[in-house]
Amino acid sequence: MECPQCGHVNGEEDKFCSNCGARLTAGTSIPRQFVPPERADTPPPSAVPQATQPVEPRAEDPHDPEWRMSPLPEEAPPKRRTWLWVLGGIILFCVLLFCGFSIFLTTGPGQNLLDDLATRSAELITATP
Repeated sequence: MECPQCGHVNGEEDKFCSNCGARLTAGTSIPRQFVPPERADTPPPSAVPQATQPVEPRAEDPHDPEWRMSPLPEEAPPKRRTWLWVLGGIILFCVLLFCGFSIFLTTGPGQNLLDDLATRSAELITATP
């Protein structure tokens, strides 16, 4: 269905023009050109061959300022979620520190450190003043 205002071709079930927003009704169409009344000296229209030119649809250029009904709002730049990166970094640091300390405690020097800490804490608790 063609829009009576701008000539844009819309779908048959559309109620408004997608180009200009004009109301589309089933009975509306583009008005025909004025045909002057026939004179007596002109032959009837069936005797004169007429060249028919196909109507080309209006080209839709997205860069044309009249192409859209209204300008689109500018998109806001995406927010940087720095707090999320900081929190992720802290969690990653804690996981790596835990893994490293666990690996260290399973080695010989780590076992010696644990034994020394246990011995010192037992001596401090059992020492009487």
